[in-house]
Formats: sequence, C-alpha cells, structure tokens
Amino acid sequence: AEFNLFLELRKSDYISKNFEISVHEKKSRSIVYKLVPKERKDFMYLHLEIDEKINLVKISIFLEDAVNEIIFKKFRSEIYLPDGIFEIKNGIPD
Repeated sequence: AEFNLFLELRKSDYISKNFEISVHEKKSRSIVYKLVPKERKDFMYLHLEIDEKINLVKISIFLEDAVNEIIFKKFRSEIYLPDGIFEIKNGIPD
C-alpha cells in the first residue's frame, strides 16, 4: 500500500482525540488540510499543505488568534541547525 500522510494523521490517537480534520482546499499537486483543536488552547487552527506526489508538508500555517499567523514553508530535510539558533521563552509577556 502507498504511504499517505493524511491517512497516517487520521490514525494517530493524539490527532483524532484532539483535532477535527478536514480538507480545506485542493490544489493542482497538493491538498490543504485544516486541523482545528477540539478544545481551544494555543491556536485556532493549523493548515497543512501536503504535496500529494512526494507526501511531504510544503507549507504549515498556525493561526494563533484573529491577528497572529505563523507560516512555515520551504521545508527541507536533513538540515543541520547549530545549538542556540532559536530561543524559546515560556511565560506571560509583561
């Protein structure tokens, strides 16, 4: 059987328990899936654009709230990132 990223997402216990998954948009070579958290916590929804030919995520968009959108695109595999390139802070802003 051919690997299908969307079917694998649906099989995940974590995803199926915590998200509603739907097809948001079909494009020529890819499909955009919308994942909406069943309980609103950190973000309103996540869009995953998946290339159907190679089964890789092309673009990922997180909508935190009505104004903050975080977009990741141009994914590549086997890329080395040195330690300290990202700083992640936890806590409530001042």
